[in-house]
Amino acid sequence: MILQGKGFFTFILPECEGGKPADILSAAQAVCLSHVLVKIADGVTSFGVNYSGDFTAPIVQALRGSGIAVRSWHYGRCR
Repeated sequence: MILQGKGFFTFILPECEGGKPADILSAAQAVCLSHVLVKIADGVTSFGVNYSGDFTAPIVQALRGSGIAVRSWHYGRCR
């Protein structure tokens, strides 16, 4: 699938609008984003999950629920 339009990528969700799904959605809508790319891992280290919980799933649900496409990415590491 080819992404078209204006997008944004992020990898530290708790630092993006405080990790609040509604605030991230509002910011994305304010600048008319069509898609958001979310980093989910770096090697074997997960992103979007910390001692406070899972930030990724609620943000993905909020964005997709408003019609904004969400894709994930990660870096693989060779040892």
